[in-house]
Parts: sequence; structure tokens; C-alpha cells
Amino acid sequence: MTITKTLFSKTAAIPAIALAAMVPFAGIAHADEAAGDIIVTSQAEMAAWQKGATVSLNRSLAHSSDVRSAAISDGIVQIAFEMGADGEPTNLEVVSSDANWVAERVAKRAVRRLGDISDVPVANAKDARFLANIVFADNVEEHAELMSEVKKSMGKALASGESGYIVIGG
Repeated sequence: MTITKTLFSKTAAIPAIALAAMVPFAGIAHADEAAGDIIVTSQAEMAAWQKGATVSLNRSLAHSSDVRSAAISDGIVQIAFEMGADGEPTNLEVVSSDANWVAERVAKRAVRRLGDISDVPVANAKDARFLANIVFADNVEEHAELMSEVKKSMGKALASGESGYIVIGG
């Protein structure tokens, strides 16, 4: 899948990358709605939705004044959230982070700015849980290494049967 990159500069000399890219959870399409799991109405529609959500997330990251701060550390921030009654992200929670609090704050703000996500193509959207993977890196090599870590963790989650999230980013 093509990854949308957002470039910015944490310092004048060192370019940095903040990226929210998609690795869809393939296992969610086979879940059972009666058990409260996520039922994807169309894999193609889900892929398109995830791509659009990632573009929105990247746009929000690019427009954050904090991203230009040298205080953001490299790392992966995973934000879990739900869809509120108004269709917007709610109940945001950092579920994993190896970055600092500044990166976590920027990541949460970007997720909050996603706007209305009620068009997610699942049968039971009000019960869905979402996971945004956001990578902060000073250079392309570090970015590639962190993206590899995200993909491995998503693969492990699938292998262990933890497929309860709709994933954007990473």
C-alpha cells in the first residue's frame, strides 16, 4: 500500500517525518457481528476509508505548530479511540508509546482533528474501536526502522487474534 508522508522540520538542519500510514487489520473482515466484533461491509471501501483517514491525520500533523519543535522525540505513538455520537473521535487513549509526552500530545491532537468518521464502512460503527499508529522520525532510515516495528506489532496482533481495532497509521 502506498504511504502518505508528511514532512516537516524539527530543527532547521534535520528533516523529520511524522507519518500516519495504514496497515489494515485483515482479520476484522471475518469477525462475528453477534459477538460484538467488527463486520467490514467491503474491503475495498475500508481500504479507501483508511487511506482518506490517514490523509486527514497527516494533514493535521503537518498543520500542528508543535511538530516543528525540537522537543519531539523519535518514536511510535499508538492512540486508541472510539466514535462519539457526533461521529467524531472520542475517548482517546495512548495505548503504547516510545516517544515523549510532546509527541503524544501532537498525536492526540491530530486524532481529535480527524473530524467526522461516521462514514467508516462497517456494519456496527458505533461499537468500533480504532487505532492510530503515528511515527515520528528524524530521518528516512529511522522512519523505515520504526515502520518495520509497527508492521511487526500489527502482524503479531493478527496472529494472536487481537483484531478488534480498525487501524489507521503504521
